Amino acid sequence: MPHRVRAEWLVDEWTCVTANGSPVRAATGDNRLTDADSAAQWSIAPGALRHGYVEVAPGEYQSRGEVTADRVDGAAHRTVATLECPVVAHPGDGVMTAADGSQLVVVDSWFRDRDEPVPPDLSRW
Repeated sequence: MPHRVRAEWLVDEWTCVTANGSPVRAATGDNRLTDADSAAQWSIAPGALRHGYVEVAPGEYQSRGEVTADRVDGAAHRTVATLECPVVAHPGDGVMTAADGSQLVVVDSWFRDRDEPVPPDLSRW
């Protein structure tokens, strides 16, 4: 299910903290996204914004395309190289990978509230 966000171009560096406590540093020129439903905020590089979202109104974007998701299982943490900086993914978190290869770490409940699974295309087998 597509979701809407507001995008704000950053004129200064900005640091946000993910739901699992990992700091994410955004550089000048990145965008701060604010989720229309939850008001959660995160940063995104300009290229990822162009590839993952379509502008539907001035400063408002809607997600597009599909992503793959991999759940972090077990007891070990995993460091994920996001476009902005390395982020620690905790057990139960999801690691989403967009078509362009960029990755984002999200907590499980947030991912499940915003996205829906797509059945595998069995015709390829």
